[in-house]
Amino acid sequence: MSKEKRFIAFDLGLNFGYYDGEVSGCIRVSNKKRMFSFYDTILNMLVSGRAGSPYKAIIFEDAKFQKGNAIYNFNAQKGILQLLAESLNIEFIGYPPMTVKKAFCGSGRATKEDMLAKASEITGTKIKNHNEADAIGVYHTHLKEIK
Repeated sequence: MSKEKRFIAFDLGLNFGYYDGEVSGCIRVSNKKRMFSFYDTILNMLVSGRAGSPYKAIIFEDAKFQKGNAIYNFNAQKGILQLLAESLNIEFIGYPPMTVKKAFCGSGRATKEDMLAKASEITGTKIKNHNEADAIGVYHTHLKEIK
């Protein structure tokens, strides 16, 4: 992948998934100073980049409709991502969950199991965490959008 198109995708939450085309994973942020922990973790990911180059875009699953505290956590994390994107002059793009599922699995009603299977197929490794699978799906949705 060229340095010009380098981006990183996220699935936000207490356990947030990420994927940059090479490396994927899921990180659980500490309950103590949760938002600072998220900020610090993401900042370190963005400024280090792979091969020392900064990312050109932050892509995320824009899951606007959640229940209970999940919506608070999602909006706080989304705000932190946007703040970091603006401060580092990185593009900030969100895709609705149904758009991600349709682009990645072929159906806007794909299940978590469908997303896990497709992510495992694409990466060639067994993906066990649905947050990580969603981040891989977001990444590939963006690839289709920018072609």
